[in-house]
Amino acid sequence: DAIMAKRNLGTRLDDAPIVIGVGPGFTVGVDCHAVVETKRGHTLGRAFYEKGTTAIPDTGVPGNIGGYSVERVLRAPCDGIILPQREIGELVRAGEVAAMVGDCPLLCTIDGMLRGMLAPGTPVTKGMKAGDIDPRGAAADCRRVSDKSLAIGGGVLEAVLYFSGKKQRIQARQGKIRPAVEAMLEEAEKIARGEGEYGTLEDAFGEGE
Repeated sequence: DAIMAKRNLGTRLDDAPIVIGVGPGFTVGVDCHAVVETKRGHTLGRAFYEKGTTAIPDTGVPGNIGGYSVERVLRAPCDGIILPQREIGELVRAGEVAAMVGDCPLLCTIDGMLRGMLAPGTPVTKGMKAGDIDPRGAAADCRRVSDKSLAIGGGVLEAVLYFSGKKQRIQARQGKIRPAVEAMLEEAEKIARGEGEYGTLEDAFGEGE
Protein backbone atom coordinates (compact mmCIF):
# COMPACT_ATOMS: atom_id res chain seq x y z
CA ASP A 1 0.00 0.00 0.00
CA ALA A 2 1.82 3.08 -1.29
CA ILE A 3 -1.07 5.46 -1.94
CA MET A 4 0.51 7.87 0.58
CA ALA A 5 -2.75 8.73 2.34
CA LYS A 6 -0.74 9.04 5.57
CA ARG A 7 -3.16 6.54 7.13
CA ASN A 8 -4.52 3.07 6.50
CA LEU A 9 -7.66 3.20 4.36
CA GLY A 10 -8.44 -0.51 4.58
CA THR A 11 -5.28 -2.57 3.95
CA ARG A 12 -5.31 -5.80 5.96
CA LEU A 13 -2.69 -8.32 6.96
CA ASP A 14 -4.52 -11.09 5.10
CA ASP A 15 -4.84 -9.17 1.80
CA ALA A 16 -1.83 -11.00 0.33
CA PRO A 17 1.01 -13.38 1.27
CA ILE A 18 3.26 -10.31 1.63
CA VAL A 19 1.69 -7.02 2.72
CA ILE A 20 3.93 -3.93 2.88
CA GLY A 21 2.81 -0.58 4.29
CA VAL A 22 4.63 2.45 2.87
CA GLY A 23 4.74 5.44 5.20
CA PRO A 24 2.62 6.41 8.23
CA GLY A 25 -0.57 4.62 9.21
CA PHE A 26 0.62 1.00 9.24
CA THR A 27 1.75 -1.27 12.06
CA VAL A 28 3.81 -4.42 11.54
CA GLY A 29 1.89 -7.50 12.64
CA VAL A 30 -1.42 -5.63 12.73
CA ASP A 31 -2.16 -4.65 9.13
CA CYS A 32 1.09 -5.46 7.29
CA HIS A 33 4.17 -7.69 7.42
CA ALA A 34 6.64 -4.82 6.94
CA VAL A 35 6.68 -1.02 7.07
CA VAL A 36 8.92 1.17 4.89
CA GLU A 37 9.89 4.60 6.20
CA THR A 38 9.11 7.56 3.92
CA LYS A 39 10.26 10.53 6.02
CA ARG A 40 13.58 12.07 5.03
CA GLY A 41 16.33 11.32 7.52
CA HIS A 42 18.58 8.46 8.57
CA THR A 43 15.79 5.87 8.33
CA LEU A 44 14.40 6.92 4.92
CA GLY A 45 13.69 3.81 2.85
CA ARG A 46 14.42 1.40 5.69
CA ALA A 47 12.18 -1.65 5.98
CA PHE A 48 11.03 -2.71 9.45
CA TYR A 49 9.82 -6.22 10.34
CA GLU A 50 9.48 -6.21 14.13
CA LYS A 51 5.90 -6.51 15.35
CA GLY A 52 4.43 -3.26 16.57
CA THR A 53 6.79 -1.07 14.51
CA THR A 54 5.30 1.92 12.69
CA ALA A 55 6.69 4.62 10.40
CA ILE A 56 7.35 8.10 11.77
CA PRO A 57 3.98 9.90 12.11
CA ASP A 58 3.04 12.45 9.45
CA THR A 59 4.11 15.94 10.49
CA GLY A 60 2.25 17.68 7.67
CA VAL A 61 5.47 19.56 6.84
CA PRO A 62 7.19 18.72 3.52
CA GLY A 63 10.90 17.96 3.53
CA ASN A 64 13.33 20.84 3.20
CA ILE A 65 14.84 21.31 -0.26
CA GLY A 66 17.07 24.29 -0.97
CA GLY A 67 15.85 26.04 2.16
CA TYR A 68 12.17 25.70 1.23
CA SER A 69 9.60 23.40 2.80
CA VAL A 70 5.90 24.31 2.89
CA GLU A 71 6.61 27.14 0.43
CA ARG A 72 7.29 24.76 -2.45
CA VAL A 73 3.91 23.02 -2.26
CA LEU A 74 1.12 24.23 -4.56
CA ARG A 75 -2.36 23.97 -3.06
CA ALA A 76 -5.77 24.37 -4.68
CA PRO A 77 -7.13 27.89 -4.11
CA CYS A 78 -10.75 26.68 -4.13
CA ASP A 79 -12.96 23.66 -4.82
CA GLY A 80 -13.33 22.65 -8.46
CA ILE A 81 -11.63 20.99 -11.42
CA ILE A 82 -7.96 21.70 -11.99
CA LEU A 83 -6.62 22.70 -15.42
CA PRO A 84 -2.81 23.06 -15.47
CA GLN A 85 -1.40 26.07 -17.33
CA ARG A 86 2.23 24.98 -17.09
CA GLU A 87 3.88 21.62 -17.72
CA ILE A 88 6.07 19.58 -15.43
CA GLY A 89 9.71 20.45 -16.10
CA GLU A 90 9.06 24.11 -16.94
CA LEU A 91 10.91 26.84 -15.08
CA VAL A 92 8.49 29.13 -13.25
CA ARG A 93 8.62 32.27 -11.15
CA ALA A 94 6.72 33.20 -8.03
CA GLY A 95 3.38 34.77 -8.86
CA GLU A 96 2.95 33.08 -12.24
CA VAL A 97 -0.20 31.03 -12.86
CA ALA A 98 0.55 27.33 -12.61
CA ALA A 99 -3.05 26.14 -13.00
CA MET A 100 -6.67 27.24 -12.91
CA VAL A 101 -9.34 25.80 -10.64
CA GLY A 102 -12.53 27.12 -12.15
CA ASP A 103 -12.03 30.89 -12.13
CA CYS A 104 -9.42 30.74 -9.35
CA PRO A 105 -5.74 30.96 -10.36
CA LEU A 106 -3.27 28.69 -8.61
CA LEU A 107 -0.15 30.82 -8.34
CA CYS A 108 3.44 29.65 -8.15
CA THR A 109 4.75 30.21 -4.64
CA ILE A 110 8.50 30.37 -5.39
CA ASP A 111 10.92 30.39 -8.32
CA GLY A 112 12.06 27.00 -9.57
CA MET A 113 11.11 24.03 -11.68
CA LEU A 114 7.56 22.68 -11.71
CA ARG A 115 8.13 19.15 -10.49
CA GLY A 116 4.59 17.95 -9.82
CA MET A 117 1.08 18.79 -10.99
CA LEU A 118 -2.24 16.98 -10.87
CA ALA A 119 -3.64 15.73 -14.17
CA PRO A 120 -6.09 17.96 -16.06
CA GLY A 121 -9.68 17.39 -14.97
CA THR A 122 -8.83 16.18 -11.47
CA PRO A 123 -11.40 17.29 -8.85
CA VAL A 124 -9.77 19.22 -5.98
CA THR A 125 -10.86 20.83 -2.75
CA LYS A 126 -9.53 24.08 -1.32
CA GLY A 127 -6.13 23.57 0.30
CA MET A 128 -5.56 20.19 -1.36
CA LYS A 129 -2.00 19.54 -2.56
CA ALA A 130 -2.02 20.01 -6.33
CA GLY A 131 1.66 20.23 -7.24
CA ASP A 132 5.11 21.29 -6.13
CA ILE A 133 8.06 23.39 -7.23
CA ASP A 134 11.71 22.39 -6.91
CA PRO A 135 13.68 25.49 -5.86
CA ARG A 136 16.85 24.11 -7.44
CA GLY A 137 15.45 25.21 -10.78
CA ALA A 138 17.28 23.99 -13.89
CA ALA A 139 19.53 21.82 -11.73
CA ALA A 140 16.54 19.70 -10.73
CA ASP A 141 16.08 16.59 -12.85
CA CYS A 142 12.32 16.04 -12.69
CA ARG A 143 12.38 13.43 -15.48
CA ARG A 144 14.21 10.90 -13.35
CA VAL A 145 13.21 9.12 -10.15
CA SER A 146 14.16 11.20 -7.11
CA ASP A 147 16.60 10.11 -4.42
CA LYS A 148 13.71 9.78 -1.96
CA SER A 149 11.65 7.61 -4.30
CA LEU A 150 14.66 5.39 -5.02
CA ALA A 151 15.26 4.89 -1.30
CA ILE A 152 11.61 4.02 -0.66
CA GLY A 153 11.45 1.71 -3.69
CA GLY A 154 14.62 0.00 -2.49
CA GLY A 155 13.04 -0.59 0.91
CA VAL A 156 9.97 -2.18 -0.67
CA LEU A 157 12.16 -4.40 -2.86
CA GLU A 158 14.20 -5.44 0.18
CA ALA A 159 11.03 -6.43 2.05
CA VAL A 160 9.73 -8.47 -0.89
CA LEU A 161 13.06 -10.28 -1.24
CA TYR A 162 13.29 -10.79 2.52
CA PHE A 163 9.95 -12.56 2.75
CA SER A 164 10.43 -14.42 -0.54
CA GLY A 165 13.84 -15.65 0.63
CA LYS A 166 12.44 -16.57 4.04
CA LYS A 167 9.81 -18.77 2.39
CA GLN A 168 12.44 -20.39 0.18
CA ARG A 169 14.69 -21.06 3.17
CA ILE A 170 11.81 -22.69 5.05
CA GLN A 171 10.97 -24.82 2.02
CA ALA A 172 14.62 -25.79 1.65
CA ARG A 173 14.83 -26.84 5.29
CA GLN A 174 11.60 -28.78 4.96
CA GLY A 175 12.98 -30.45 1.86
CA LYS A 176 15.96 -31.71 3.87
CA ILE A 177 14.05 -32.59 7.04
CA ARG A 178 11.11 -34.45 5.53
CA PRO A 179 13.17 -37.28 3.93
CA ALA A 180 15.05 -37.76 7.23
CA VAL A 181 11.80 -37.88 9.22
CA GLU A 182 10.27 -40.31 6.75
CA ALA A 183 13.36 -42.55 7.01
CA MET A 184 13.15 -42.47 10.82
CA LEU A 185 9.46 -43.39 10.76
CA GLU A 186 10.14 -46.22 8.34
CA GLU A 187 12.92 -47.55 10.57
CA ALA A 188 10.64 -47.22 13.62
CA GLU A 189 7.99 -49.33 11.90
CA LYS A 190 10.60 -51.98 11.08
CA ILE A 191 11.78 -52.01 14.67
CA ALA A 192 8.20 -52.40 15.87
CA ARG A 193 7.88 -55.46 13.62
CA GLY A 194 11.25 -56.79 14.74
CA GLU A 195 12.69 -56.25 11.29
CA GLY A 196 14.87 -53.24 12.00
CA GLU A 197 18.63 -53.04 11.93
CA TYR A 198 18.67 -53.41 15.71
CA GLY A 199 15.95 -56.01 15.95
CA THR A 200 13.15 -55.28 18.44
CA LEU A 201 12.57 -52.15 20.54
CA GLU A 202 14.18 -53.91 23.51
CA ASP A 203 17.23 -54.75 21.43
CA ALA A 204 17.48 -51.17 20.15
CA PHE A 205 16.93 -49.28 23.40
CA GLY A 206 17.32 -51.83 26.15
CA GLU A 207 14.65 -53.42 28.29
CA GLY A 208 12.52 -50.99 30.23
CA GLU A 209 13.59 -47.98 28.13
